[in-house]
Amino acid sequence: MKPSPASPWTARFLGSGPGRFFSDRRPLGRRTFLAWCIALVLVRYNVDRAVAWQAGSQGWSIFDARTIYAYLFEAWPLTDPELAGAYWPRLAAVALPTLALGLMLTLGRIRDAGLHPVWSVLSLVPGVKLVFFAILASIPSKDAVAVAGTDAPRPTGKLDRWLPRSRWGCAFAAALASGGLALISILASTQLLRTYGWGLFIITPYALGMISASLYAYRHPLGRKDAALVASMSVSVAGALLFGLAMEGAVCLAMAAPFAYILAILGAATVRVVLAATGRRRDDRMMCIALLAAPLMTAGEVVLGPVPYRFTVSTAVHVAAPPEIVWPLIVDVPELPPAHDLWSRIGIATFRRAWTKGEGEGRVRYCEFDTGIAREPVVRWEPPHRLDLRVEYTPPAMEEWTFYRHIHPEHLDGFYQVDAASFELDPVAGGTLLRGTTVYRHGLYPAWYWAWWSDRIVRDLQRRVLAETKLRAEAAVARPLPRGQDRVP
Repeated sequence: MKPSPASPWTARFLGSGPGRFFSDRRPLGRRTFLAWCIALVLVRYNVDRAVAWQAGSQGWSIFDARTIYAYLFEAWPLTDPELAGAYWPRLAAVALPTLALGLMLTLGRIRDAGLHPVWSVLSLVPGVKLVFFAILASIPSKDAVAVAGTDAPRPTGKLDRWLPRSRWGCAFAAALASGGLALISILASTQLLRTYGWGLFIITPYALGMISASLYAYRHPLGRKDAALVASMSVSVAGALLFGLAMEGAVCLAMAAPFAYILAILGAATVRVVLAATGRRRDDRMMCIALLAAPLMTAGEVVLGPVPYRFTVSTAVHVAAPPEIVWPLIVDVPELPPAHDLWSRIGIATFRRAWTKGEGEGRVRYCEFDTGIAREPVVRWEPPHRLDLRVEYTPPAMEEWTFYRHIHPEHLDGFYQVDAASFELDPVAGGTLLRGTTVYRHGLYPAWYWAWWSDRIVRDLQRRVLAETKLRAEAAVARPLPRGQDRVP
């Protein structure tokens, strides 16, 4: 006896879901893709909420701005670092299955649109995945494209008349226009909204590549080399405008350049493959998505207000001297010799000296840098073994490297802040194990990328101070004392 066939509605629902990853029998259309994505997000939210309540994070709510921000950009939903660290196995058990299902949905929609499966990787990139999902929800199925045929030649519009006919002229004009639009977006983000987040460093260059490639495609077919060239030119134009208008220095632009060029080329390549899959020479939907992506993302970040990450950097050195000799040299650091390392040459703040004022609980330590003086009230004073400091003021992290006399971008004020510092002096065989620790936070995103730079700068500063302390303490031990005088204070 043959089984009864499933109803058309049931067959359509089951055949157009994640199973689309395994079969080509039923397409995963735009509306079905959106419906499954919304359902997956709702399931993920409720399971995450249960895990968060069990972990002790009772503020986990869809109406909490930090929760929304975590879902949009972060790898782990719990915004409390301690809870995320303690309960990461449970979070992984929730995240990995939903990640796999989301990847299946994306693969189904990509195959239905006629794109290569490798583009599903964009669904794993924070920030960019939102723009990519908007693209997937806007482009038609390949079957619909095959029925409709390729675009008929359109009447010449304003963009066609404005863009030069030569390839190089068209590429330069597209780069200049997109670079100017990027400059406006950067100005709004940094000067008006004072945010240096995903919208600025991730979405803006990605949209920059999409816009430049879309403009170029109005005149000429968009090949692989053309897409990479016009995207790179647009990033170069935007960087030249920022530097020429004294908005940024060369060092910060160089730090942001790797992300900017890669994402811009990726955005241009996205436009190219979409145009190839839809059989179009141009697509205004790509332009609209790119123009709206960065402003909406930046405005969303301002509303959600992400919490800055905290980072800890620690460095240790062995000193061939007892703690009693090392202690006064680390509390009141005599002026160090001029620094000649790479960081000081490019304008990064350089430590000069430190001194302490006051007595008892009111004791305050001051650290002088070439960009200002940091005020550090003493929290724990246990000579000669432990010194803990709370940093009240952090001077600017750098002096921008530029041809102008002085520029001061917004990110130099408040976006990098040292919260605490400490020194531990542990007696060991042959001397003292001297350890310096710095706890800092910054408001630049993606946080892990900028921490890669700041961790190295902080660690090199620690090494310089500890190395000089080691040198002076060991020299003091080697220096002979007058007869009858003890080295221990």
